Amino acid sequence: MNQNSRTEFASRALLVSDIFNVKFKKTRFSGSTPRVVMVDAEEKESTGGGKMARESVLLVPERAAPGVANIVVGFIDVGTSAAELRSYNALLARHRQRFGDMAFDIKQEEYDAFVQQAKAFLEAEKITVNLVDAKPVDMSGPSAAAPVAAPSKGSVVPVVIGLVIGLAVLGGIAAFMVMNKGG
Repeated sequence: MNQNSRTEFASRALLVSDIFNVKFKKTRFSGSTPRVVMVDAEEKESTGGGKMARESVLLVPERAAPGVANIVVGFIDVGTSAAELRSYNALLARHRQRFGDMAFDIKQEEYDAFVQQAKAFLEAEKITVNLVDAKPVDMSGPSAAAPVAAPSKGSVVPVVIGLVIGLAVLGGIAAFMVMNKGG
């Protein structure tokens, strides 16, 4: 792709992601699947005036491993000069929600150090960083998975009303079709 064909936002997005990737190239996360940091930068000629300038910050397996997914830890949006990084507790809560009791082998000390360095880097690039946190997850017992909250009555009632209305509409349509078929 020709550098001259990129818009200002596309060029800045690519530049920030390239610098980020170089800066954190040696950052490693130990564990059963060693991981590295990567900003997933798409080479685009235009980001629609910055509207599509959001790039994911990922922890990816250092070596390709079947069945091992990337971990999304945040994003950088140069169009709005904003970024979001998830705290360790937010990553752990999301992992527990998706995978239950499956081991989460990112070490908190390593990850917290990365978040602080990434935050400092992004702020130096004039990008506002929002740290997303979650309630701490208890990892002391065998059922360390985050509890799944039961739906409250407030959230069930609208669903039930929606289902009743939907069924009534379908019934009305069916009745109309039967009545018009005969005449």
